[in-house]
Amino acid sequence: FKTKEPQIHAVHRDFQDLGYSFQWILVDTRDFFLPQRRSRVWMWALRDTPSAQADEIKTFIQKLATHEAAPAALWDFLETNEQDWTSPEHALNDRQRKEMDAGLARINLGDTHDVILDLQSFNCPQLSSVSPCVAPYSQLYWLNAGRFLTAREHAALQGIWPCDFPALDSWLRTSHQANLVKDMAGRAFSSTVCMAVSFAVILIAH
Repeated sequence: FKTKEPQIHAVHRDFQDLGYSFQWILVDTRDFFLPQRRSRVWMWALRDTPSAQADEIKTFIQKLATHEAAPAALWDFLETNEQDWTSPEHALNDRQRKEMDAGLARINLGDTHDVILDLQSFNCPQLSSVSPCVAPYSQLYWLNAGRFLTAREHAALQGIWPCDFPALDSWLRTSHQANLVKDMAGRAFSSTVCMAVSFAVILIAH
């Protein structure tokens, strides 16, 4: 959009011109029971429907959000027994170690626990118990355990578990397939947010 008005306002106006009621919301995964920072804009449009109904969907989604800190610890999401899962290399290479040491030297860790860092973007780390946004080819490093997250843990941060996706178990038998699972998790959106938004739209707009 080559316009001075915010893009979301232009989209809103165009949908209204087409006869739709329109609304949008900015949501973050950490407000929906997963310890990951992943904020995205969600939009919906309802044909020949009063705008109040589209507004009601937004209000309902806001009520579903916890608006509290994400789980203070990642223990329930991280593997304590990796025997059945292909694990990435645990050791940092020399370049990664140098970058991490330089970054940590500028930061006061304090009493922070279960810190997850993305070594792809370590120049601006945010140290907390909440993981950075899981993206394709992320290098998520569990500082306290001294290792990278496994493919299963990448999927778990998106709310995807083997019981939800039976093929995950067999795919993780080789390193190549483990990398594929990590890539898929990075391109997906958190299941808890998808379910919350879908539930609100179906419930209100039905």
